Amino acid sequence: GINFCPNGILFDRELRTIYRPLDHFLTDWQHTMASDGVANTVIGMTLQSIKPCGFSLAQVRSFMMLCNMPSKYGKPCADWLGDNRLKSNTISSFSNIVLNLLPILFLFVEMFCKSFPQLEAVIRCLTLLHVICGVFASGADEAPKYAKLLERMMCELHELMVLLQYPLKPKLHHMHHIILHMLWLGKLLSCFVCERKHRTIKDSALHVFRHIEHTVLTDVVNKQCHQMINGGDLFREQFLVGPREISGAPGLLRSRTAILHIGSVRVNDIVWLVDGRCGRIVMFYELSANLVVCLDVFSVVLQDPTTFDERQSMQSCIDPRTIVDSCTWVYDQPHIVRVVIPPLFLVSM
Repeated sequence: GINFCPNGILFDRELRTIYRPLDHFLTDWQHTMASDGVANTVIGMTLQSIKPCGFSLAQVRSFMMLCNMPSKYGKPCADWLGDNRLKSNTISSFSNIVLNLLPILFLFVEMFCKSFPQLEAVIRCLTLLHVICGVFASGADEAPKYAKLLERMMCELHELMVLLQYPLKPKLHHMHHIILHMLWLGKLLSCFVCERKHRTIKDSALHVFRHIEHTVLTDVVNKQCHQMINGGDLFREQFLVGPREISGAPGLLRSRTAILHIGSVRVNDIVWLVDGRCGRIVMFYELSANLVVCLDVFSVVLQDPTTFDERQSMQSCIDPRTIVDSCTWVYDQPHIVRVVIPPLFLVSM
């Protein structure tokens, strides 16, 4: 929204020849989709819609706690689906929680709700939202490649929300402007870039009472310098974190954690590859500034592209750029892994 400030720059008409708010207004997808936005409503209404079919909030919460998220997002927390979170027609949560809930809830309805014909439109609505937000989360440069497809999916999502009589809010209209502004600028901007630094600044500002700007800036710079000393190079797209040399192999480094083009990835993360295969990370190696990922590639179960048997795997070394993204997953049966295919792979097929 816009806060009215009579004497502010935004409402100074004499500046219209220099700055025109309507021409330079960017719709932020974080607050439009996931901060009391479209995703909150769709998740809330999906949870309400599956209740008559016998799926309580407690059951979804129990399933959520069995799921495994990519290590870069942490672990599920039961409070994400606490009884006080679900309002009459929405779910009250921070943006990062909403985006973590989306693939988990999508996995739940895929596994347990598809046999209910009355939920077909509800599942389709959630699926569209899951893919849209997943592509947005791919980054400022990747998302614009799928602008036209995203536009069609948003129109279908809007129509379904009207059909299902979901509560309509202004942000549903703002959602369409995300594509327009993305095409105008050539990049997808969001407040995640700024707001993810809040915790870093707050940690440095704790118990600081004098000269706060100088003290906090000094502390943040100092922490970044130590991060670089420990191998966290801010100027490289991908690198090993805390690498160690392998005895008997001069120049060969290994690590359990790496920063790749998809973000932080650790050993035991399950990743999806561009060729449609899936596997669990075993180790990261580096030789002469070239990174290699060693992983156990799983075998597909019953021709289902989302279900794999971790006992039937083949170890392989791959180029990290062939990784599409880390996956949210759950054990369907002992040793049988059910994964959520990254939305970016689905739209690129």
